[in-house]
Amino acid sequence: MQVTNLHYQTLLDISGYLTGFMSYPFYRPLANTPLPALPTDSRKHYVDFLYSDGDNPRVIFDELTLKGNDRYASPQRGKIPMGWTLPPTIPDYAAPIVSQIYAAATPNDEFLAGPSGYGFAFPSVFPQRPILANRTEQAMARMGLSDVLVLDTDGNTGFTNSVLDPLTSPSNVRGVFYSTFNGHNQPKPGSILWSSNKPVLPTVTVHRSSANQDIVTSTARMLNAGSTDATSGAGYTIVYVEFWSVSMSDVAQIVSRLEPNVRVVRPDVLEALAEANIRH
Repeated sequence: MQVTNLHYQTLLDISGYLTGFMSYPFYRPLANTPLPALPTDSRKHYVDFLYSDGDNPRVIFDELTLKGNDRYASPQRGKIPMGWTLPPTIPDYAAPIVSQIYAAATPNDEFLAGPSGYGFAFPSVFPQRPILANRTEQAMARMGLSDVLVLDTDGNTGFTNSVLDPLTSPSNVRGVFYSTFNGHNQPKPGSILWSSNKPVLPTVTVHRSSANQDIVTSTARMLNAGSTDATSGAGYTIVYVEFWSVSMSDVAQIVSRLEPNVRVVRPDVLEALAEANIRH
């Protein structure tokens, strides 16, 4: 068999500099930004924004941090509390990149393990969940990660204790943010699952289906209408920001339209507030 134009073939969706990055070993664990003091007002609706395409190495190499791209490189970053998912295995193949990402973090940035922990997996159909949980725990520890974004196929089968308890049982896993593929049976906002006595919080996805779609008005309206009872699951909303169609400038516009009864916090702060205020 003759292969032509081999020079132009792309075999893996990753950076061409991968072999170079892998030449730099990962010497010491990374430190995530510390958890700030928790707000004390229980009459607010608490919101966090969470960016993810954190299962995709090419995104971390390129689109996430690309200068001029309105994501992690945005001038808006640092002004708004945000969560950013990263693959916890990234030190194995891109230690310089992830070290630079951490070095540029502000107190408003928190890093989380991308879906669904150690690698792109749907926990409800993964045959050996304790192994996935163990590998996730070890990989998260190297990056100072305490929270996991889980992506699964179906909320009816995945948003359960039998699926999630292995993942939440390690002591360094503080909680889970939960989303289903294409929103299939996505648990409703406010429907918190307690797994290993830790919160599993459903997300609400914000994305554009067309270039001119006004997501700012509709998202701000939804958040402004949220419950201001922090002792209830309804008092919290996790906005899963679709990486490809929603920019940091979009997030800033949404935040600018929020009313005083809404407070934006980092994902770990929202999670800690839910754990502290909601009876479980």
